Amino acid sequence: MGMAMLFGGYIKDPYRPLYVYRYDELNGAANQQSLLWVNETGKRFVNEEVVDNFAEAGNALFTQNEFYTILDQATVDHLQNDSLYKPMGTYDYHDTKLPHLQEEIDDELAKNAKYLTKADNIEELAKKLNLPDLPATVKHYNEQAHAGKDEDFGMNAKFMIPVEKGPVYAIKQGVGAFCNMGGLKINLDNQVLDLDGAPIKGLYAVGNDAAGMLIGDTYGPNMPGTKAGYCFFSGKHVADVISEK
Repeated sequence: MGMAMLFGGYIKDPYRPLYVYRYDELNGAANQQSLLWVNETGKRFVNEEVVDNFAEAGNALFTQNEFYTILDQATVDHLQNDSLYKPMGTYDYHDTKLPHLQEEIDDELAKNAKYLTKADNIEELAKKLNLPDLPATVKHYNEQAHAGKDEDFGMNAKFMIPVEKGPVYAIKQGVGAFCNMGGLKINLDNQVLDLDGAPIKGLYAVGNDAAGMLIGDTYGPNMPGTKAGYCFFSGKHVADVISEK
């Protein structure tokens, strides 16, 4: 990057992040309740329980060009007045409802927020967003929800919330947090291990090539740069390890 800048390359404002992690209730409903997700044609593509793990969710979402959370008015009313469908584990959030959800939706619609679309029914929503497969997807999803079994992706049936009562909403989303899954298995010296767990002489892995799932005890959603921090640390750590041998 330094060389590119030396020859006139432009770097985006380093003090402005590429995305801001939102802690509002609208984001909680869209990303933490395992509601219906569809892609750019309106097809469902994943077990929405992946919301519980940033790495799994990010890897699933990167397989699609676009994706949306779909919910109806009954779901909004339930989340606001009754209860969450599931705890919001990655949030510092201890309430059991989203009491301001409708207010946030109405405010964003009043601002003509491009990521949020409202329609009287699924057919109208599909036309507004050019999601030709959405009506069939929702019909099939609702049938499975009422039957109590997800034949397509195996999601726990208690999280399959039918989309039936208009108006209906689509929340367009994007992948913001970068996480890795898998990678080379290493020891505390970042030496790559073989299938028997023995270190391979002279072979080290750092950063995203090192094993580990960046979530839980190594990641806080309110601390940007956690992954970059490990990249810096592991590179220096390996240099120190090698220099001591």
